[in-house]
Amino acid sequence: LYVSRATIHKDIIEVSDLFEKEKIKLHRKNNHGLQIEGKERNKRNLLIELMVQDNGYQMFRNIVNDDNYECDGSIVFAGLDINDDELNEFVRIVMKSDNPYLMELPFDTLVFVLLHIFVSFIRVSQKHNVTLSKDFLEELTQQPFFDEIKAITDILADYYHIQFSEMEVRYLQVYCISLQNSK
Repeated sequence: LYVSRATIHKDIIEVSDLFEKEKIKLHRKNNHGLQIEGKERNKRNLLIELMVQDNGYQMFRNIVNDDNYECDGSIVFAGLDINDDELNEFVRIVMKSDNPYLMELPFDTLVFVLLHIFVSFIRVSQKHNVTLSKDFLEELTQQPFFDEIKAITDILADYYHIQFSEMEVRYLQVYCISLQNSK
């Protein structure tokens, strides 16, 4: 990485509180690197938190806001190997679905929903799947937004040739329910 051990140590101390807040454990192994341990949904929450704090978050907002966003190949979020062209393509695919749920959201809420969908897309692509209990899954069958989220994940699955399990769709459904309940 061409940085000193002290720089890495300072960075680790800086993010340790955030890791703790998201219930993720950081294991340091001398001469064997670092490893994080925690539930997949906590890792996703951490990733979203880091993305929101990153300078690329404003670029993400601009991409969502501007259908004619001028891409230049810039990396959007530090640490993710995804450039503005790829992110713009992702956002356009989701937005072209004309999903009624998305179309009714205020802009700031839309950005957060797209960010959650994007993080789920990244993690599913990397074969990191979320797990929910059977009881909770059963409870979710009586809740709204499943069909709306399923339509979005189906479009992404077709375009990118990946699979979103029902559990992944339900995970995103939970986020949409939480947004509704926060209103």
